[in-house]
This record gives sequence, structure tokens and C-alpha cells, in this order.
Amino acid sequence: MKNWIGLLAVAAFMSACNTQNSDKDVKLTTFEDSISFAIGTDVGLDIKNGVKAQEMDSMLNAELIIAGFRNAYMNDSARFSKEDSQKIISAFLQKKQDEMAGKNLAAGQAFLGENQGKAGVVTTESGLQYIVLKEGEGTAPTLADQVMVHYTGKLLNGEVFDSSYERNEPVTFYVRSVIPGWTEAMQLMKPGAEYKLFIPSNLAYGEQGNPRGGIEPNSVLIFDVKLIEVIKP
Repeated sequence: MKNWIGLLAVAAFMSACNTQNSDKDVKLTTFEDSISFAIGTDVGLDIKNGVKAQEMDSMLNAELIIAGFRNAYMNDSARFSKEDSQKIISAFLQKKQDEMAGKNLAAGQAFLGENQGKAGVVTTESGLQYIVLKEGEGTAPTLADQVMVHYTGKLLNGEVFDSSYERNEPVTFYVRSVIPGWTEAMQLMKPGAEYKLFIPSNLAYGEQGNPRGGIEPNSVLIFDVKLIEVIKP
């Protein structure tokens, strides 16, 4: 995120420097001109997508971004050192992370509190909730075993963040090597079983979330899981 915030300053500065000229008036007379314009376009698109993804498009003061860039670029001694700037940005990002985590924690607790009273929902001592959609047969796996499963993972808003069904390829992993909610649930299931899991954030990715997987901090996760096979060591 720090990278595109930096790029945002560059793009904002460049935009300010050319406010009198529309991009339609820019003449690309040499190959180097085209390279320059292409880099600007590429950076601009990254910034646009990054800002929208972080829901920051209405929060940033473009004039101050421009002023900060100009101060750093045009002076031997900038008002903020690089270390100062990074500390401020880090503090802001942490504040945003904390706000998101608090919001998701409250939403997750409300959901799980209501969900545990619904028909068929079982709540374990750890807080894991599940519904048995189909019972399996045989022996449930242990921590030492591997399992082959099909699954679909959703957020509380119904958004699918991962699905082996969509890839049309089951996944194999050690029972002990996944998030705690999965580790517990796998040991309850027998081959052929199908469960719906409601995993509290502390049994999933916790306060850190999983940004690469599209999972925000303190997110409750919902999985539809089918245990296909238990693979003994």
C-alpha cells in the first residue's frame, strides 16, 4: 500500500503541473514521449484501483499530497524525513486496520450469536459452529492424517473468496496445517460427510486477516465442506 500512496503523490504532482493542458493536447512526437506517457498511464491506473480498493478516494487531500511531493522533490531538506513520513503513513494504516477489525468483530459476534440459535447449528466449546448436511462413513481423520476435500469459502456478505469447486480440483492438506477452525472441523467429519462451517475470526485469520485472500481482519468465515478422502501417513 505504501508504494501506491507514493505513486499517488507523483501522479497528483504531475497532474497539477499540467492543469492548463488537457491530456488530449499532449503531443507524443518521439518513442521516449510514448514511454513517458505509458508509464504515467500505468501508474495512474494502479493508483486509481488502489485508492478505490482501500476506500480512500474521499479521504485524501490532493493539494497537500502535491505540496508534500513538491517540498520533498524541490528542496534539499524536506519538511518530513522519509522515516517521519513512513511513521505517519504506518500510523494511519494501523488506525484504519483497527477500525476495520473492530467493525468486523462486532458484526461477527452478532452473526454468531444469532446463528447459534438456529435449527441444526451445533456450537463447540471453542466457538466453532457447524451444520451437518450429510453424515459420512468410516473413521474421522486425526492430526497426523491428510485429507482431500472440496469446499467453498464465503464472507458474511455472501462473497465467495475461494472455492475448489470453481477450480474443479479438490485440495489435499494435513489436518494440522490449516486454520484452527478447519483443524477442529476435519476431526469431526468422516469420509463422504458434508458440513457447513461457521468459523469465528479467532479460529480463522484473526486480527491480521488474510489480505491476499481478500479476508479482512476479524472476519467470520463460512465454508461448505465435503470430506472426500482421509489419507493415512
